[in-house]
Amino acid sequence: MSSKISIIIPAYNAAAYLAEAIESAVNQTHKVDSIIVVDDGSTDGTAEVAGQFDSEVTLLRQSNAGVCVARNLGAAQTDAEWLLFLDADDRLLSDALERLLQRAQQGAPGVVYGNAIVFDDAKGTRRLDERANCEGIAPSAAKANFWKSVPSTPGAAMIRASLFRELGCWNTDYNTAADRDMWVKTGALAEWGHIAGAVLEKRNHGDNMSGNLDRARMQAAQVQLGFLDWCAVMKIDTTFLQTSPLEIMDRNIDRALEQRAFKATRWLCEEAGRRGMVSDVISKAQRLLALPKLMREVEMKVREVFR
Repeated sequence: MSSKISIIIPAYNAAAYLAEAIESAVNQTHKVDSIIVVDDGSTDGTAEVAGQFDSEVTLLRQSNAGVCVARNLGAAQTDAEWLLFLDADDRLLSDALERLLQRAQQGAPGVVYGNAIVFDDAKGTRRLDERANCEGIAPSAAKANFWKSVPSTPGAAMIRASLFRELGCWNTDYNTAADRDMWVKTGALAEWGHIAGAVLEKRNHGDNMSGNLDRARMQAAQVQLGFLDWCAVMKIDTTFLQTSPLEIMDRNIDRALEQRAFKATRWLCEEAGRRGMVSDVISKAQRLLALPKLMREVEMKVREVFR
């Protein structure tokens, strides 16, 4: 197995966890070609932690610009055939690269992924986040990733560098939903491969970026609507999704209300108006208001949106 692999680790104020992430990349049964840590304007000891691995890690530093800018900067520094974007608070299992690469050499996948073990040190919990198998030729993975990302974290997937650059790298318009944007687009262009079992341990803690429900819900809708627009430009037929902009808004409003993400609810309704769907959305909201399960607070917030 001679394919070169680079691991890119974006890190913002990650001093508490970064050493574990780097050690998991260093101690692979298939030696990684390069490990690139991008310090995204940290104000803690992130750079110092990375500096402890001087002979094994390339450290890049930038002013705080977000995780996607950091990932793109790291990817630009390598000529490896495969890229793996490891979050600074996650840990690869020791045979992750070996197993991913073995699957990558079967057929011609553009993305190969496995599952993650989600752990929480504070609670003492561990569970396997085993999601659907979405391997197959395009657009199989695009359909599977459209409503929910199949890889539970970017570090559980390895992307062919040529495909990554064809897409124009990580979309810097997003942070919370950037992985969904990457997965659905790669799934529309390339074959995906899957390996059974876990390749990574994903840390669950209070500072995880995905914890902002309003942002997550808004960006989910933006990615889905944006994908339809992107497919139109790329001349990709999206009938395989069996959806529409109205259904996208409808489902995201449902989810926002369920999560009590009221800022997202307002934004979704305003976006529906910009797209000429406002009458349909208002009709939906009126139906929702009639449901007895909705609490008074939800009712007041929804009415406020349509004041």
